[in-house]
Amino acid sequence: MDDAVLSKLKELESKLNLLISLVVELKHRQDVLYQQLSTLEKKTLGKLDALHLNQGSVPILDTLDILHLPKHLQDTYKALLSTERSKATAEMVAEITGKARAVESDYLNQLHTMGFVRKCREGRKVFFEIPSVNKDIYTMEEEE
Repeated sequence: MDDAVLSKLKELESKLNLLISLVVELKHRQDVLYQQLSTLEKKTLGKLDALHLNQGSVPILDTLDILHLPKHLQDTYKALLSTERSKATAEMVAEITGKARAVESDYLNQLHTMGFVRKCREGRKVFFEIPSVNKDIYTMEEEE
């Protein structure tokens, strides 16, 4: 072999060794990230479980759960979410959506039956409420 070929082989060997060390470093960083992600996931799930236990029987929802609802129920849910404390009467929601109060009352009752919202009476008025755990999750996902 002549010197030019040998020199080229040594240069390639050096570059290959550099690539191998970079791959090893990337693998190490990937392992560290997976470990951090796993820790974060455990902490988050623990907090969500605790919140869920405090919220009663209302399921914890994410954006995909909302997107699986029919459009009219999504609109009602989003309108309720936009109210102060995510709590409102059918009339208040109807003002936001522009639909009739009776229609929104029906949609809110459907969401209640599905377990997505709570229903409570205060005097003569019936309020529908998104539990804070679901509001927090939904707004967190919008911020990302």
